[in-house]
Amino acid sequence: MKKIQLAGLFLFLLMLPGLHSCSNETDPTDDTEQTTDDTVDPTDDTTAGGGDGDLQFTGIRVSVTFDLCELPFCSISQLIFLDENIGYAVTGVYVYKTIDGGQTWEYLINQDITGKLIALSENLLFLNTYDGILKTTNGGDSWNNIERPLEFLCDGAINTGYIQFVDEVNGFVQDRCEFMELYSTVNAGDNWNLILTTSLPIEEYYFEDRLNGLVRTDEELLVTSDGGGNWSSFDSMPSLFEYVIAREGFFEFPDGSANVEMPLELSASAVPFTFDVNALGDISVVFFDEEAGSERWQLYLYVQETASWMLVETLEPLSDPLSSYITIHITDAKTMFVGISRSGEILKYFVE
Repeated sequence: MKKIQLAGLFLFLLMLPGLHSCSNETDPTDDTEQTTDDTVDPTDDTTAGGGDGDLQFTGIRVSVTFDLCELPFCSISQLIFLDENIGYAVTGVYVYKTIDGGQTWEYLINQDITGKLIALSENLLFLNTYDGILKTTNGGDSWNNIERPLEFLCDGAINTGYIQFVDEVNGFVQDRCEFMELYSTVNAGDNWNLILTTSLPIEEYYFEDRLNGLVRTDEELLVTSDGGGNWSSFDSMPSLFEYVIAREGFFEFPDGSANVEMPLELSASAVPFTFDVNALGDISVVFFDEEAGSERWQLYLYVQETASWMLVETLEPLSDPLSSYITIHITDAKTMFVGISRSGEILKYFVE
């Protein structure tokens, strides 16, 4: 299953113009390797969980020092794992890689990063930057630049767009000036074609493969089965999509047959700040409730097998008012990684 990072992504994109000055920071480490500190727990109790039978989680704080500066989102903005061991951490200007589940991190590249990293395999990655879309086919040893089909500036900001690639040559980019245009390429960016212009801003889009995609605006869900040549309005996602949309009060699954309501014990003011869904349909969510005082950040897990929610952890209040639990990733083994912006730290929760 795949999804879009919700409030955390929106805040990250709003803060992008302030990130450029971070690129002059010194190297993130003197020896290119970061290590964890398993002695520091995210809470006074190292065991978290309850409410889902036998599931219990242990939480540790991965005390790495990613690139730090005084601006929001200079440190962690995205976490993505290919399996239990291989993963990536994206910051304002650096990408790091781990091959041991977050115990150590290797520095990959220094760029002015303006969007998400797309890791289709350990070798094939795409990265959206101020200067263009970077592509590597050798795991980051070398990168090629792909030009975007977008006007360079809009409203005083660089129009970097929102990208997605489904394989080595087929990709998509959404305009971020008016948010109403979607382009595609079938030759790794040598040429781009406008495949959709909407009357309302595009809230999110996703392609399952080079042919099957969806676009959601505030009023409708558009679906294509021919790479954007034709679009039809749907009430819910077709079953072929492995994608989840966060709606008001519930998570929408394909065909609408397995929609998941938000946890009933949460107040109406709690919102899913960031979430992730694994291939099994388990949902890990960081909820934010500005009215909940010291309990404003809560980590929940929906277990598809038992169709139930469990509170994994009430996360510690953040001393930095500009910091947040900005990103989350869940593996098929239910291991959860939570990134904290501006702190350079990651929380890791795994089943005992």
